[in-house]
Amino acid sequence: MSDVFISYKREDEACVRRLHDALVRAGFSVWWDRKIEGGTAWRQRIEEELDAAHCVIAVWSPGAVGEQGTFVREEATRALRRGVLLPVRIEKVDPPLGFGEYQALDLIGWNGNEKDLRIKDVVASVRAIVARQPRPQPAWPSHRRRTIALSAVGATSVMVLLAVLLQPVLQRAVCAVPGIRRLCASPEDCFKWVDRPRPLPLYVRENEEASSSEEEAKAETERQARDEAQRLCAKGDGILVRNVTAGYRVTKWNCSHKIDGHRCSLDGQAICNQQERVRARAGECEP
Repeated sequence: MSDVFISYKREDEACVRRLHDALVRAGFSVWWDRKIEGGTAWRQRIEEELDAAHCVIAVWSPGAVGEQGTFVREEATRALRRGVLLPVRIEKVDPPLGFGEYQALDLIGWNGNEKDLRIKDVVASVRAIVARQPRPQPAWPSHRRRTIALSAVGATSVMVLLAVLLQPVLQRAVCAVPGIRRLCASPEDCFKWVDRPRPLPLYVRENEEASSSEEEAKAETERQARDEAQRLCAKGDGILVRNVTAGYRVTKWNCSHKIDGHRCSLDGQAICNQQERVRARAGECEP
């Protein structure tokens, strides 16, 4: 039996891992589907952990609230009936039908910093739910309101200051546009693109639909791995970082054979072949 069960969509695994790690460091026992052993009856294992957990976190994202988020919504519904549901948003989405009246805590934009008020709100709410105590009022929305109120004071001075500070950034953005770059370049302001391969953790869940053979199950899992690698690598802004290609590497296969057929999952890496725009010496500038 775990303190916390995390329900989420596969494509949100990187963000959910940060949430998982923060909760573990806060002293909670946490279960998510990465803990399913190979060959386990995974549906039965998920159901057992879901029904035994003291708190169930439903991670709302476009995938979780969309057509492919059936499992997340079903798991959230079961947790809601038991009174242990804690909805959390990692992107700006409306909750699914039936969950609109339940306030979701925001982890939108959270980068893993455990001193951030957003994750502190989640930890405080989990602690209250596990202890069967009233949930505390979130600190993050009120903190944002205070920040907005303070920023309104002396707005003209702040805007002038920002204009001065951001001028170099805006200039670099404009000068990165093809056709304008040459007009902006000078001997002391010269840039070039440098290769920066970047590996990222990649995990593909076990297929929901069984295949007639292990080869077919692996092929379907690899198709999902290609899509996931493309999504993970699509982080370049085109100005300071640009994407060239995206691939993947399998480090571990997990395949099982049950009555209805074969299923596979994999652990690996998304290989993001990116380029970074850096300052160059005279004569090395890009044309």
